[in-house]
Amino acid sequence: MHLPFSLRSFAAAQLNEEQLSRNIVSMFQETRNGSNTFVLGDATPFEWDRVHVFGEYTSIMRIEISLGFRWRIGGIHGTGMMDNAVFLVFVRDRRVAGCARISQHDMAWPQDQIPAVMSKDEAIFDILPAPDEWSGPVLKKIEMTCPAEASR
Repeated sequence: MHLPFSLRSFAAAQLNEEQLSRNIVSMFQETRNGSNTFVLGDATPFEWDRVHVFGEYTSIMRIEISLGFRWRIGGIHGTGMMDNAVFLVFVRDRRVAGCARISQHDMAWPQDQIPAVMSKDEAIFDILPAPDEWSGPVLKKIEMTCPAEASR
């Protein structure tokens, strides 16, 4: 899927965390109105190789261990101030390409899928209905199988 012109031109500017978070939620809401599948790569107007998903109260030390390199940026000291949210860190070539905080009310990430690391090709999700009035629609990672395995 190609990004709309407005998103491509927007990618030329440096996305801050708040803008990227809004962009992902907006694209998710548009997608769920017409589809049961959400492709995270379609919601990011920049290149990335993998995304790290962290839950609330994750320390910067844990984030850096998962990333495999030191990362200090813009007053981020972990996810302690993020009640009921996930923190996404997009990485390309061992550098942070972008990050976003997503409220579980907008887009619920199952607790058994946090923390997680996945490639851009793996970041494809089924959209399931919200389990209760306090949560948003739930993302369930689509498990990829090799064609050879699927035919067995």
